[in-house]
Amino acid sequence: MRITLALACAVFCLVFFTPAVAGQERADFRALDREPPRSGAPDPALKAQPRGALLPTAGGVLAHVAAGGPWRTRIVLFNSDPDVTAEGTLTFYRSTGETLRLTLTNGRKTVNASSFSISLPPRNTMFLETVDQTAATEVGYADLKSEAGKLTGYGIFRAVVPGAPNLEAVVPLEWGVSDEVLLAYDNTGGFVTSVAVANRWLLLPFDLRAEVYTEDGAFLASYHRPLAGGTHTAFETPREWPATAGRRGMVRLSRIGSIGGFAALALLFNPTGSVTTAPVIDLP
Repeated sequence: MRITLALACAVFCLVFFTPAVAGQERADFRALDREPPRSGAPDPALKAQPRGALLPTAGGVLAHVAAGGPWRTRIVLFNSDPDVTAEGTLTFYRSTGETLRLTLTNGRKTVNASSFSISLPPRNTMFLETVDQTAATEVGYADLKSEAGKLTGYGIFRAVVPGAPNLEAVVPLEWGVSDEVLLAYDNTGGFVTSVAVANRWLLLPFDLRAEVYTEDGAFLASYHRPLAGGTHTAFETPREWPATAGRRGMVRLSRIGSIGGFAALALLFNPTGSVTTAPVIDLP
């Protein structure tokens, strides 16, 4: 039995993440039972940083998480600082902006919470993975705030279906302050491209504009959707942007307005059942 493209895409758009955590002997995590502070306006210094690096120097946003059902999410965190212990907070949010309570394990202990305090000594690594808790998949996004050291990482989405190979895709953490990105889509020959967008900034709602082009550069259509502060959306591109159906090409995603920012990721589902990351290019 093989996992089908239809199942993979349906699960992606419906849900995505159950936390589990694994780490170094000295690197522990502590659950926070209080409501975490929410982000306000983006720090202007973030926009001034070089944009060419794949990963932010510290912290970041995973624009989509899924837990429950066939999906597991692993978050790999590391502290590249040779001298300073990294401290940070990893918090999960629902698509509607409320906190999302999940169960994480680090291989030695398991904790259920919506926000986790992370401590990593110099050059240590921590592996966090979601634990099955419901038959249905829950989706949202994750926000990693770095308070000391150089704490960053990436996410791994994994679908576990009996009798079939695991389906996996790796996605880096993003700054969450993009105002314009490019992504390629391929919805031909049974392929389906899915996209997730997160607005981590509670006080800064905005309209998201998508301009769709063919692979030959011809403009097809423009779509708009409001994205309230602190919320998230995930969808198959042929449904959200009908002009992409049966085609391949490029989409320019941008924020309408002068303030705010977003994090985005894309996955390409293969008709044979595999999935891979479709890079999102942040424009300066």
